[in-house]
Amino acid sequence: MPLIPDITPKPAKQPKPTARPAERPAKTIRPAKLKARHWQPRHWKIIGGVAAGVVLLITYCSWQSYRLYAAGLAAKTNFEAVQAAVEAKDFAKAKSELQAGTDQISTARSASRGLWPIKWIPWVHTQFVVVDQLLLAGEHVGKAGQPLLDIAQQVNDVVGDQSVTVNKIGKAERAALLQTLYDSPETVLQAQADLHNAVTALKALPDKHVVAPLQVVVELVQTNLPTIEAAVDKGLPFLTVAPIIAGYPDAKTYLFLLQNNTELRPTGGFIGTYGILELHDGNIAEFKTDNIYNIDNKVKDTWTEKPPEALQRYLSATRWYLRDVNWDPDFPTTAARAEDFYRRELQTDQVIDGVIAVTPELIHDLLEVTGPITVEGDEYNADNLTEKLQYEVEIAFYNEGISDAARKEVIGKLAGEILDRVMNLPQSSWDTLATVLITNLEEKHILVYSNDATVQQLMSDIG
Repeated sequence: MPLIPDITPKPAKQPKPTARPAERPAKTIRPAKLKARHWQPRHWKIIGGVAAGVVLLITYCSWQSYRLYAAGLAAKTNFEAVQAAVEAKDFAKAKSELQAGTDQISTARSASRGLWPIKWIPWVHTQFVVVDQLLLAGEHVGKAGQPLLDIAQQVNDVVGDQSVTVNKIGKAERAALLQTLYDSPETVLQAQADLHNAVTALKALPDKHVVAPLQVVVELVQTNLPTIEAAVDKGLPFLTVAPIIAGYPDAKTYLFLLQNNTELRPTGGFIGTYGILELHDGNIAEFKTDNIYNIDNKVKDTWTEKPPEALQRYLSATRWYLRDVNWDPDFPTTAARAEDFYRRELQTDQVIDGVIAVTPELIHDLLEVTGPITVEGDEYNADNLTEKLQYEVEIAFYNEGISDAARKEVIGKLAGEILDRVMNLPQSSWDTLATVLITNLEEKHILVYSNDATVQQLMSDIG
């Protein structure tokens, strides 16, 4: 055993190589084969049913759309024919065309309701709101028009001749005409309500996202329909009270006041002339006027009515006479007081049914319709009325030796001539005359008060 150990490093033992298995080729993974789908008969039935439903829906909506378009176009044509017939005063044709137009609107509304499957689409819905509201407005116009055309036809049957005048209308025909108007209030009120409903329908129209062709129709209707409504609101209510005011079925007596609007007073002007107007069945049974001072001067020594404070302060008035009775701007109040002063100043128990007050503006407008009128050799026309009349009653009378009490007789003569001309105006001028009267009523150049509470309420409603 050696004393020194052997420290020489020994080589490390190499591991024995292990046998590696031979590499196998990669296995190709193939996708699983899909089994071919075999559609069963029930699947084809569903698809076929859906396709058929879509085709039917498209066909149905196309048919309803055509109905809507055709009916709407026909209604437009009918309403245009109504307008032409009314202008030609062929009211029978107008009624026929209006009924046809109303029927077409009913058809169009039915077609529109049938298009419910597509109305829920947002943009389409907006267009149908417009269409439906226009049709609703048209339906209301049709309902309003029929009874009004009935009245117009009855009136035209009496006064259809363009050359006829009020004075040429026979007593029986005039009574029939007044009876027609007298019986019309309910019809007129219903027609007004229908027109109001038509205008209300237009207010529900959307103002955005409306296709151009519809927008044109909307603007046309929104422009014209309110104008028609306003004309009906102005004219028709007056027609309902006109027969009563004109003395049908009972004669009426009115206190007449001519207010000079160049001398302002609260209800229109200084009362320089008064009179009595009697109407019976549309005829002027009596019309006489007089200088207001002729009635006031009769009681100047005994009259004790105290004037309003303003009259005392600004006009130094010590007594309140009929000439200054119109100090209250509320005409019914003034009219009632005028009747009272008239009776007491004349000490009469004469029955008065109401008060009619006018200004020279009415006379001016009537002269534009009648043309110039000659009274006692002097011509009065629309251009010289105010200056000429003022000169005659304030200056010329003195030079002509006419008394102060008689100086305003020319006013009564002029008024009588004008009324005679008006009663003999041909039917072709009646539209112009009606416009003059309605305009003067609106502008308060004609004021009417009736002691009949019902008539007065209607007059107040007219405004």
